[in-house]
Amino acid sequence: MKALRWAALAALTLTAPVAFAQDVPTVSVYGAVGAGSGDVTIKQNSTYNFAGVVQAGPNVSANVQQSGQYNTAVVGQTGYATNATMLQTGGGFNNALVGQRGHTNTAMVGQIGSANRARAFQMGLNNLAGIGQAGAYNRALLKQWPW
Repeated sequence: MKALRWAALAALTLTAPVAFAQDVPTVSVYGAVGAGSGDVTIKQNSTYNFAGVVQAGPNVSANVQQSGQYNTAVVGQTGYATNATMLQTGGGFNNALVGQRGHTNTAMVGQIGSANRARAFQMGLNNLAGIGQAGAYNRALLKQWPW
């Protein structure tokens, strides 16, 4: 009888919602594609986020804000007078990538946390780019070509 009681208690414990409550990360994936002029703003606040933006045309703008860790943001823009701004804060292990082709473009990346990686590539005249990182073990790469 005791064995049956313990088996019933064990089965009840394993099927209870509390038994399944574990730290399951939240995931958010967002993508945007645009042609012409316009703005895209993405805000994500969880773990394992991904934001991807592809824009073509003059005067396009992308603003990505991610809070948490293990986040990735990718922005690709072609045209003139484009603007990309990324801010990643949280635990770390975040990745940011900006690629711009055209003239008079601006790319700004800010990361707070550890083990983050930021990359910005620009092709064209009169482009401006900046990467700021606060934390340990961060890496950054910035390349600009005038053609």
